[in-house]
Amino acid sequence: MKRLLQILGVISIASVTASADQRFVRGDVNCDGVVDTTDALAYSDFFEFGSPVPPCLKTSDVNADGIPLTSADLVYLLRVINGDVATLPPPFPFCGTDTLDVECEVSCCPSPRFIRGDIDCDGAVDSADIIAYESFFTNAVLPPCQKTTDVNADGIPLTNSDLVLLIRYINGDDSTLPAPYPECGTDTSDISCEATCCTPEKCSCAFQADPDSSSGIDSADLSVMIDCVYFACNPMPQEVYCPGPQMDFNCDGYVDSVDLAEMVDHVYFAGPGPCNPCDCALYPVNCP
Repeated sequence: MKRLLQILGVISIASVTASADQRFVRGDVNCDGVVDTTDALAYSDFFEFGSPVPPCLKTSDVNADGIPLTSADLVYLLRVINGDVATLPPPFPFCGTDTLDVECEVSCCPSPRFIRGDIDCDGAVDSADIIAYESFFTNAVLPPCQKTTDVNADGIPLTNSDLVLLIRYINGDDSTLPAPYPECGTDTSDISCEATCCTPEKCSCAFQADPDSSSGIDSADLSVMIDCVYFACNPMPQEVYCPGPQMDFNCDGYVDSVDLAEMVDHVYFAGPGPCNPCDCALYPVNCP
């Protein structure tokens, strides 16, 4: 227990690796994909109870002044939630990046999954995608995920050469397209994609907070969590949607110090139990 409290008592922002490439939604402090009252509560818990810092500090720089976790940020967040302010600085309400020198340990947004050439995001590459592509040139209507339009995978979306390749493929002149195709996947390009075109793969995780698989949550589970969160268990369960093995206590898609703190509260102080992933939109699990 002494070791546990020593670990939980250390909050080192400086140890977090900064990255301008991490994707997030400004104001989404708890990284659940929505800016709402739960983010204000997470922010308040940091000030009042010394709760762990957010997994991505960029989310807490609500007013985009380059200084995270300030009372001014919390006031701004509350005003937006209450409707006194219409919006937040980008990236908001969709995932994105910024260039401010604020730490971000993990991305709060899963990489958008898509099928190359599936312009209308219906799961198939066919003549309807040609029509959708041509609507951009005639009506300047952007597709929901511009990554789908980079048909030749050269990093430049919405070009004539992309349209030509798409037509050639659909007419049978070319046998395939660059990955991700024909299955859903991701790529490393910087092309905008505000909405994923693919439903995440399903996983079975009906009891998401039992690290030692003992059908209960106790101090033994905490020991496993500590080793994974602070000493990099192998493999480290960081994959979004199915982050197991059974360690995502709050169903936010990540296994981190927030889950550990909430589990401590549950085991030792009769705090709330783990979320049920079957009730969480982030987990399209195979629920009974």
